[in-house]
Amino acid sequence: MSQPLPPDEKPTRVLYGVLGFAGTLSMITYLDRVCFGTVAPQIQREFGLSDTQKGMLFSAFALAYAAFEVPSGWLGDVYGPRRTLIRIVLWWSAFTALTGLIFPDAIGVQLAFWVMLAVRFFFGMGEAGCYPNISRAFHNWFPFSERGFAQGAVWMAGRFAGGVTPFFVLALLFETRPLGLTVTHWRHTFWIFGSIGLVWCGLFW
Repeated sequence: MSQPLPPDEKPTRVLYGVLGFAGTLSMITYLDRVCFGTVAPQIQREFGLSDTQKGMLFSAFALAYAAFEVPSGWLGDVYGPRRTLIRIVLWWSAFTALTGLIFPDAIGVQLAFWVMLAVRFFFGMGEAGCYPNISRAFHNWFPFSERGFAQGAVWMAGRFAGGVTPFFVLALLFETRPLGLTVTHWRHTFWIFGSIGLVWCGLFW
C-alpha cells in the first residue's frame, strides 16, 4: 500500500494517471447501473413483472449498495485500494453480465424474478465498494490540497456517464419480428458493459 503524501508534496504525472483510472471507473459504475434502468421496461415485459416486482429489483440494488459501503471501505483499509478495487470491479462486472443470462422461458417466470433479484442485490454489493476505495486511493496518492479537485473530477465523470448512458443503451438495442411478434434485444448491452469492467481491471493492474 502506498504511504500518504506529505501535505506540501506536489502531484506527479503518476497521480494524474491514478485520477484518470478513478474517473473512468466512476463512469463505468454509472454505465452499469443506468443500463438496467434504461431497459427496465423491456425486462418487465419479458419477465411479466408487476410494478411492485420491478420496484423490488431497484430496491435490491439500493439496499445492498447502502449496506456494504462501510464494509467495502474497511476492506480497502486492510488490503489496499488497488487490490480491493480490482476484486470489486470483477465482482460487479460478473453480475452485470449475469443480468443478461437470465431467461424466464428456460427457468420459469417466478424463478427468473428471484434470480434477477439476487443478481441485483449482489451487483449492488459490489458497486458499494467503488467510491470508498477511490477515496482511500486519493488519501494514499494525493496531497491534501489536491484531493478536493480529484474527488470533484471523479464525481463529475460519473454524473456525465449517467447522463449519456441511456443514449448508448438505446443505440445498442435492436428489434426482430419472429412470427410477427416484436422482440427487443437488450441482453447484449449487459455483456458489453460487463466486459468494459474487465478491460479496466486489466489496464489498472
